[in-house]
Amino acid sequence: MRLWAVWVGLLGVAACAEVPTGHDLPPEDEAVGERAYNTVPDRSEPMPSVPPEPVVEVAPQPVPPYAGAPKISVSRYGALGEDDDEFGAALCPFRVEATHFPAVSADGSQFTYFIAETLSSSDGEDELGTLRISDFEGDVTQREIVVLNGDGFPSSGSIEDEDQRCRKVWRATRARAKEANEALAMTRWRTMESLPLSGEWEYAHEELMAEPAATRGVEMVVRRGEAVVRIPGVKVLARTPVDWDSSGGEGACADFIATVDTVYYERESGLALAEVAQQGGPCFCYSETLLHPLAMPAEAVARIDARAAAAE
Repeated sequence: MRLWAVWVGLLGVAACAEVPTGHDLPPEDEAVGERAYNTVPDRSEPMPSVPPEPVVEVAPQPVPPYAGAPKISVSRYGALGEDDDEFGAALCPFRVEATHFPAVSADGSQFTYFIAETLSSSDGEDELGTLRISDFEGDVTQREIVVLNGDGFPSSGSIEDEDQRCRKVWRATRARAKEANEALAMTRWRTMESLPLSGEWEYAHEELMAEPAATRGVEMVVRRGEAVVRIPGVKVLARTPVDWDSSGGEGACADFIATVDTVYYERESGLALAEVAQQGGPCFCYSETLLHPLAMPAEAVARIDARAAAAE
C-alpha cells in the first residue's frame, strides 16, 4: 500500500514538471505562422482590379480584285479614240468610263451607282459624274463623290484658258476617281442588270396599248404615290408605295415629278433599283437622277422575262 502511494506521488511530480511557465510562452508580437483566415482581405479594402484585355481594332481591308468589280476609269489627257467626238468629258479631251454599275453588295445591304449627266441649260462643260454608295434598308446615301465636275474651274473663253481649265478638270477627276475606286474596293459587289421594261413616257404607253394583248410588253409608271409594274390593259404585276417626287430645292425648283427611266435587278439577291429622273421643273433648275430601292417580286420578273422572250 505504501509502495502504491509512493508511485502515484512520483507520477504527480513528473506531470507538474511538464507545465509551462509564463516566460516559456511565445510573446504576442512573435509570428506563429500564416493562417488561411489571415489572408482574407478586410471587407472595407477594395479588391485589386484586373486590367481589361486590350482591344485591337483591325482596319477594314480592301477586297481582292475580281472580275466584274465596279470601277471608274479616266483616260490620258488628249486620248480620244476615233469613235469619240472632238471633245470628251466636260468638253475636254479625255474620257471617264464607269463599268459594272449599278451594283449590290454581296450581303445585300448596300448598292452603288454612277450617274453622268449635264446641268440643265448648260452648253456641255457643266457635266457631272457622281458616285453614290447607299444602303438598301433606309435608302440613305452613305458616301457621295463627285468624280467629274466640269463647272469647277471656269475659264475666260480663250483657247489658252480653256486648255488650262481642261487640264485642271482632268487632274481633279483623276484624283477623285482614285478616291472613288478605293471606296468601292472595300466591298464585294455584284453587278445588276436592266430589266426589259418600257419607261415612263406616255408615248411608250400608247405604243404598248397598240400591240396585241398577248404580246404586249411590260411598263413601269409612277402614279398617285405608287410605282406600278404592269402589262397595260392586262395585269398589274407589282405595286410599291414611293415618295420620289421633288428630289430637292426650294420654291419653283422643288416642283419636280418623278419618272422612272430604267429598272435594275440582281437575280441572286432578288433586289431591284429604279433609276428615277425628275421632269417638269423650270429649265433653270437642276435635279439629279437618283436610284431608289424597289420591291420586285420574283413572279413579276418571270413575267417580264417571258414577255420579252415572246417579243423576240
